[in-house]
Amino acid sequence: MSVTPPLLPSPPFAPPPLPAAAQRPAIEAHAVRFTGLGSEYFRVWIVNVLLMLATLGLYTPFARYRSIKYFYGHTQVAGSPLEFSVRRPWRMFLGFVVMLSFYGLFEAANHFGFQKLAIGLWAAFLAVLPFLWGSAMRFRFGCTRWRGVRMSFRATWGEVYKASWPLALAGALMMGVGFAAAVLEDEKETAASAASSAASHSAASGSGPQAATPDGLPPEGDEAEARAPESGEPGADESETGESEAGESEAGESESGELDESGDEPAGDAREPELPEHMMLALGGMLLAVLGGWLAFMRLEYNYCVLRVRRAFLGQQPGRLRLAFSEWVVMYVQIGIIGAIGMVAAWVLMMLAFVGIMGAAAGGGRPGNIGMLVMAALVILTLVVAVTVPARAFRVARRFQLVWNGAGLGGMARSKTSLKAGAYVWLCVRNMLLTLLTLGFYRPYAVVSEYAARANSVTLYVRGGLDQVSGEMVRQQGAFGDAVADVLGLDLI
Repeated sequence: MSVTPPLLPSPPFAPPPLPAAAQRPAIEAHAVRFTGLGSEYFRVWIVNVLLMLATLGLYTPFARYRSIKYFYGHTQVAGSPLEFSVRRPWRMFLGFVVMLSFYGLFEAANHFGFQKLAIGLWAAFLAVLPFLWGSAMRFRFGCTRWRGVRMSFRATWGEVYKASWPLALAGALMMGVGFAAAVLEDEKETAASAASSAASHSAASGSGPQAATPDGLPPEGDEAEARAPESGEPGADESETGESEAGESEAGESESGELDESGDEPAGDAREPELPEHMMLALGGMLLAVLGGWLAFMRLEYNYCVLRVRRAFLGQQPGRLRLAFSEWVVMYVQIGIIGAIGMVAAWVLMMLAFVGIMGAAAGGGRPGNIGMLVMAALVILTLVVAVTVPARAFRVARRFQLVWNGAGLGGMARSKTSLKAGAYVWLCVRNMLLTLLTLGFYRPYAVVSEYAARANSVTLYVRGGLDQVSGEMVRQQGAFGDAVADVLGLDLI
């Protein structure tokens, strides 16, 4: 009899291991939204304008604080608004007063001719400008929160000054241009003084008609003989006078010939041929300085942009940015092309305005001519828009694209923007035209629409769930956030 072995239980089912890609946290997309309205911001704006007028501009830092707080409070990042809070707003006022006093002292030195003092103040301002920029960044980031997490700017002063090296180059170029202009002005004044002295000396030594005597009677004696010929010999006098005039003219010709042959010229005209050469040299140096300053500013802006993103922290998560300097250079080349097109358009508009004004002036004050004057004035206003707005708007849009398409936060978040440069340029042009037509009262609506166009184009891609990420950042933050708000009393917005 055979015995059947008992059935053993089958081993439990073990699912196959998931691939590595499936084990990664999911990526969530969160759009940034701006919920502000132009009508709401108009109330903030008009109060700011009235208070700045009433205080002669001293309310400016508080006005900027109210504006920033409004825009931050209506910017929703993943459903939560940004917060901008300043514990001691009067420190902003202190920084503003310091800057205003420095500017007033610089203008006074220029106005009263203290050029060395003005140059020294300018050099001191360039030396302290990186410190002011770093302080402003620390203040701005230190006052910004999101979901209870404070932002911070942790660049060291060595990093700030290292990124500011183009500022020294631009300052040296500007100071060189200032010295050259001062020397050229001194030379022009010296030449003018020499020419005036030579003319006075020539007038004093010349043989002109003699004035009458103090008693009003004609001259007597030798003076009469020198001034009038004797009545008995008119022919002789005339012949002698003719011969003397001929002799003088021949002597003058011979003297001028001798001067021409010897190459010597009068002292009053000796410096005149040198001025055009100096003017050309000054103009060439000025153009080179402008070009060098433009390149230095381009590099400085790039350095500051990279440093501001990479040394910014949200909690303990550092910012990151992928941005090549070549992309920045291409952006500025495009800005230059748009600016050149704007200058050509401005020239055409200026010619049309000139023709309209001349036609209206030739026709008097008839209604049709008054209409031409109005059209010419509108063309001149449009001229300002055509020259400045497109290039500035393109710079803002393209810079926004470069930064927000390459920015991220540690390894947990990155950003993308859908902003179109052409649409943004047209928006800015339209806003400027409406602002001009409304005498500036459309300005708050323009600011809101431009800010909304930028903010609403940004999407954040967060890895691992937003609640988990924000909770981790709160735990990492600790007490560091309160320490970074101290900026040595120079809080600038």
